[in-house]
Order: sequence, then structure tokens, then C-alpha cells
Amino acid sequence: MDSMSRTASARILSVLLPLMMLSASIVRGQEEPAKLLTLDEAVSLARSHNRELKQAGLEIHKQKEALSEAKTQFYPRFDTYLLASELLNPLDFT
Repeated sequence: MDSMSRTASARILSVLLPLMMLSASIVRGQEEPAKLLTLDEAVSLARSHNRELKQAGLEIHKQKEALSEAKTQFYPRFDTYLLASELLNPLDFT
């Protein structure tokens, strides 16, 4: 009985395996062909998705902001400091 089930499972496997491979190739054949990119499109795509370029651009922006912040130290500044006080109880020297 054991050898009978082995042969039956081998037959089922020998039928199912080619069917599965055939269905995978049919599905694969229905995909659209990849679009060819021009050199300009490829460079543009690479620049827009390059993490290092984005990070460098942000670093440049950060340094420009730091420079403009440092330049504000040269502007004239007018500071005032006022202090006022009043006694709560009048002074009595008598």
C-alpha cells in the first residue's frame, strides 16, 4: 500500500510540476516589455532618486542658512534696558 501511494504521488507530481511551470511562463509572457530610457531620462531619474545628492543639497542649504545667520551679526543693533522700582512702604527717617 505504501509503494502504491508513492507511485500515485509521483504521478501527480509529474503532472502538476509541468503545469505550474507552464502557467508561470504564461503569466510572465503577458507582462509589458520594459521601456527603454534615453540617456537624459536615465540621468534625471538617477539624480532624483540619489540619496547622497539629496543629502548634499540639504547640507548646502543648511550652510547657506548658517552664513545668513552669521551676517546678521554685522547689522546695527539697538538694545535698551530699563529698570524701574518703587518702594512699597514710604521711608520714615524720624
